[in-house]
Formats: sequence, structure tokens, C-alpha cells
Amino acid sequence: MQHQLVLNGDVLPGNLPMLTLQLVEGEHAVCWHGDRLVSMTLTSGSIGLPKAAVHSASAHLASAAGVLALMPFAAGDDWLLSLPLFHVSGQGIVWRWAAGRRATHGT
Repeated sequence: MQHQLVLNGDVLPGNLPMLTLQLVEGEHAVCWHGDRLVSMTLTSGSIGLPKAAVHSASAHLASAAGVLALMPFAAGDDWLLSLPLFHVSGQGIVWRWAAGRRATHGT
């Protein structure tokens, strides 16, 4: 089995550098970039090998807005995190929280 990263139909080279983190002193402003890629979820592979579906922040928030438009929840309402976060529907619950709904989880 071989894994490949594909972006816009192009196979990316297998020797991509690893990201490293370093602490930088001082205050830092982060600009919002809705087109920034924020998640990668593997498909089920029901018709072949699983593929990675990559989503931007704007795509997740648009999906959350679509669900919230059909289901009139208010900021004081709860969403139960009833699905695993490795599933896109579980991630959708988190993005609905980010859109202003309250988080609820089991104890």
C-alpha cells in the first residue's frame, strides 16, 4: 500500500518537509483566511482506496450555517457530540459550536 497526497488533481512529492514549531516572543495577530485548509478526513473507500477529503474553514462554517438554517437552534441550545471526530459529521458538530452553539458532552 502506498499513500499519496493529491492537491487539485496533482500528486504532491513524497518528500515534503516536516513542520516545526517554535516559540516567538511578543504579541501576534492572526489574520482570518477562510480558504485556509483546516481538516483532512479519510473517506470510507467504499469504491476503492480511501481518499483524504480536505476542507477549508469557510467550507465547514458554510455547512454549519446550512444545518442551522434548517434547524432553528439558538445560542443557548446544546448540541450533543454524539459522533466521533474522525467522521465529517462529528466535525460538523464542532463547527456548529464554533458558529455560536453550546457544547454538551457526556461525563
